[in-house]
Amino acid sequence: MTKPTILLMSMDHYENRVIENNGSPIKTYKKMCLGHETNLTRFVLFDMLIQRHITKDDIVVTLKDRQFLYTKIFSNCIDSEAYQQIPNKQDYHIIPLWKITASEMHIDRPAIYQQFQHTMLEKVDIPEMKSLLNSFDYCPIDPLHQNTDFIVIHHRYQCSHEILQRMIEKVRKGNLYIPIIIFTSNIPFLKKEIENPEMNIYWTNNLQLYASYMNSPHCRYVISEWSGGGQLSHYCHDGPVLYYFNHYRDITGYVGREKQILKESMSSDFRGPYWDFKFSRNIDIRLYKNIGDLIENIENLKSI
Repeated sequence: MTKPTILLMSMDHYENRVIENNGSPIKTYKKMCLGHETNLTRFVLFDMLIQRHITKDDIVVTLKDRQFLYTKIFSNCIDSEAYQQIPNKQDYHIIPLWKITASEMHIDRPAIYQQFQHTMLEKVDIPEMKSLLNSFDYCPIDPLHQNTDFIVIHHRYQCSHEILQRMIEKVRKGNLYIPIIIFTSNIPFLKKEIENPEMNIYWTNNLQLYASYMNSPHCRYVISEWSGGGQLSHYCHDGPVLYYFNHYRDITGYVGREKQILKESMSSDFRGPYWDFKFSRNIDIRLYKNIGDLIENIENLKSI
């Protein structure tokens, strides 16, 4: 009898590291990159499903806040804590897709891909793949925003509050009263630092709610630092996504080549080129070298 399959998409992962001061090991937390999971690992998972190497009844394991990426498709989606409680794991065929999602860029991904024992689709720009990529399990947004336009800002962790303040001020110059939805993991600190933090500003650290806001037809545009948090919009938003480079730099000259790169990103297999530009919705990506360039070029809301 064939073993049931467990697909490890992303894990709460701990590793032992040695502290230089006293040499004693401690457990440290390593976050699995959201951008790698949405732009790489999900493509592999859905390719396996399309080619019938797995079924919708197989078990998908991811972080708790990312389960909505799979629950509309797979009947058994659990978080990594629940996975740790599964007894007799030797009775399952376990595929460690999380290794693709790990943040270390030196990982030998080709060796991992070979474990799947099947040939990947040569191209990802097919209706069946896009339909699966689009299948987020959304939640209701606030009734206040269901019939009115708003914008969404993703404020990346460790990014300065001054950058967020400048974006808010620029948006309000275009439309003083438009609601601004801010997705961030640093809400208490930012509320203390931002001027008038409750003036038509709505805060959330819920990834599913953030995606649901971007999916709304009333989302005029999304602003984000270039990162996995922003790239989630490629699978749940129709319209402009305004990116600025900060932690990651535009070392390969992306700015000004957005349309060409988007086209090329979907013309090959899931690995590249430009794997972090892949998309399944009607996005309009606009890239800026830094936050200053973005702020200078944010158009009046009426023209977007």
